[in-house]
Amino acid sequence: MKRILSFLMCILLVLVAFFGCSENKSSGDENIHTEYEGVYLTLGSVSKSEIKVVWHNDTAKDVIYGEYYYIERYNEESGEWESVLSEDFFVTDIGLLLRPHGENEETYSLEYFELSADGKYRLRSDFFLGDGKTYNTWVEFYTAVKFLHNDYGGWGLSAKIVSDCDIAYSIIDELEKMKETGETVPKISNKPLEEAVDDHLVKYGILWFEVGSKIYRIDPDTHEICRVDEHLGKGYVLDASQEFITLVYKAYQYHPYDFYIGSYNIATETLDTKNVYDAYSTVDVKIKKIEIGEGLEPTNKITLELLSDIDQTCSVRIGSQASSDNLAMGDTKDVAFKAGQTETVEFSFGGWSNFNYYITILADNTKLRIDINQK
Repeated sequence: MKRILSFLMCILLVLVAFFGCSENKSSGDENIHTEYEGVYLTLGSVSKSEIKVVWHNDTAKDVIYGEYYYIERYNEESGEWESVLSEDFFVTDIGLLLRPHGENEETYSLEYFELSADGKYRLRSDFFLGDGKTYNTWVEFYTAVKFLHNDYGGWGLSAKIVSDCDIAYSIIDELEKMKETGETVPKISNKPLEEAVDDHLVKYGILWFEVGSKIYRIDPDTHEICRVDEHLGKGYVLDASQEFITLVYKAYQYHPYDFYIGSYNIATETLDTKNVYDAYSTVDVKIKKIEIGEGLEPTNKITLELLSDIDQTCSVRIGSQASSDNLAMGDTKDVAFKAGQTETVEFSFGGWSNFNYYITILADNTKLRIDINQK
């Protein structure tokens, strides 16, 4: 990153080269990070493309800052902040003025930074008070939501990280604004998490999600979200909307796929599907026909109509299962696509004739889960 110090900034620095009475305020807020008390940043919002912050000046002095900024990630091993700049870009520092007891909102691009790794990040910028010194202030933020789920059926814990995407940033931003209701829920167990899960002391379907050092828990029955100090600890209920709860479940269940769910009724030979999470994929998938074979463990067929928007060869996979550890035969085929040309391909899959199961279809970033119902 290269800095171009403008003539305007030089003039403004001269204008503020004075010493006045300080009216610095000590906020006592652990989220405020600055080298000069009273001048600091707070986080507005974060998206995939940009971060919005507010500059605060609680002093009696004029403050000058520019458009120059850093994005850095905290290295847990070294204890150092490290740049995540992915390519150089030019910034013209025009010398922005922040008046005494004033606030300025600024938007900074994230286009030139690599934010895919989990961890703590910060936006850092410098400012001047006319005393010949350069000061830094920064605001910390996170890019990832980490999930942990107690699977139904007693199959243990499943983990997932959703990072550096709009749905993760939406969850993080909403949590920052969310208030506690004053209600609490009791501790689940004093045992360590994995031991309590193995002993079946934890309700199936509980979903935890973490942002930074904060842990949240969703009850699968009441759908209440609470903040917890530890996974099985006492919960402090949050005033969360149903829309937010749905957003959290979508992030865990469907992201990052263009995801469809559906059901096929063997008795009536009817198929219903719907899109539940929209994401970009180069391949569109339509189910043309499903044929269920005879016998206790039938060999079945499914015919797909596949359409790609680019020339490519793509693996298309079919899986079949009744549970996490009860799998049937699947099928995989490499399909050569011409852009805009539909390919009709037949796949085989196993199943059961005496109970329900489901199949998954994956083509590029398109994923379908279809329940196969006996009745």
